[in-house]
Amino acid sequence: MSFTKLQDGRGVYSLDSIRLRNQREASNAPQANTIELYVKNGILYQMNDQGIEQQIGIPVVNTAQKNSLAIAGVIVYDKDIGKHQGYDGTTWNDLY
Repeated sequence: MSFTKLQDGRGVYSLDSIRLRNQREASNAPQANTIELYVKNGILYQMNDQGIEQQIGIPVVNTAQKNSLAIAGVIVYDKDIGKHQGYDGTTWNDLY
C-alpha cells in the first residue's frame, strides 16, 4: 500500500486513501479520497472526501460479549435478544 501523508502547521494529516483490514489477503485498492475500515465480513465504516458517511456497521454480539463492551456511547446489535442497544454508562437500553 502506498499513500501520501502531508502534515500542516496544526498537526493535521491528509492521506490520499487508507484501507484497514484485519485480513492478510490481497484486495483491490479503495476508491480515491475515501476512508474504509474493514472487519472480518466486510466494511464496518466508509467515509468519502466530503465527510459523508457512506455506511457504518453496528457490531453483532451476544449478551456476554455486549456486557464486556460496556463503554458509554457504544451501540451494538444483541443477537440473543434480537435488538439494537446502546450503553449510557450505567445501563444497556433498547433503541426501539
